[in-house]
Amino acid sequence: MEEERHNDPTHPAKKLTPLQLREHYHLNIAHLAQQAKVAPDTVYFLMVGSPIARQQAEQILATISALVGQTYTLDNVRVVLLPEEQGPAES
Repeated sequence: MEEERHNDPTHPAKKLTPLQLREHYHLNIAHLAQQAKVAPDTVYFLMVGSPIARQQAEQILATISALVGQTYTLDNVRVVLLPEEQGPAES
């Protein structure tokens, strides 16, 4: 079924979700966070579709790519990013 979707020109290949990567490669959030040098919360937010900073998303995807030997970037993985101009919230 997966191959059928990729070969069907009427349905372009959809981006994978981080959760699909986690399930496919049996990724551990804490280990991935340690390897990517980000907080475990950040990896969790990426997995569940909460917005994270572009730099952190790229770090995590680069780490996944290195761990599994397959290239994953913002071009082929659906990641929700924080708006670029948004800084820390002021109270």
